Amino acid sequence: MMKRTLPAAGALLMIGSAQCILAMIVSEALYQGYSIANNVISDLGVGISAMIFNPSIIIFGVLVIIAAYILFQDTGNRIHSVLLFLAGGGAAMVGFFPLYWGIVHYISAGTAFLAGGLVAIVSFVYTRAPFRWFSIVLGSFSIAVLLLYISGIYLGIGRGGMERMIAYPVIIWTACYGGYLSAGTSDFSLFNKNN
Repeated sequence: MMKRTLPAAGALLMIGSAQCILAMIVSEALYQGYSIANNVISDLGVGISAMIFNPSIIIFGVLVIIAAYILFQDTGNRIHSVLLFLAGGGAAMVGFFPLYWGIVHYISAGTAFLAGGLVAIVSFVYTRAPFRWFSIVLGSFSIAVLLLYISGIYLGIGRGGMERMIAYPVIIWTACYGGYLSAGTSDFSLFNKNN
């Protein structure tokens, strides 16, 4: 029998996303000469802005990991929970291993981006319309832009602008998914314990 604690997981996702977005805005304001077109998000993890950005991205990741654990305990769904866990773990590692860590940082960010887009797509199976359509659009958009970004195609909005088109849909989806779960109206039978 399900513990029905999904609303608690949802609240964690909303809190994590909201503080992440707000901290990112404050960090950008503190970073002298920062350009959302030319600077990548991870540039915020060095200098004075790091005091806000790194703890914030760690908090975001940890709250997503906890939510993933709650979802797994409540539903038994492995695929969805593992993808959410990887997205949160990747995000937290971005804060623990800022840009100057090189490959470790890039693997962490790549994991967060890829798993974040995939979990949004996979949640299509476990949610109802219209949210399920919102999920697949945001997840697919994020993954498509990730592929362009890796290819060095920035569509005229710069490297930083393009990276935001990967990250922001995932963060927005996470906040909205948190709202979906915390509303307590989820159909728990959509989660298949055998996946």
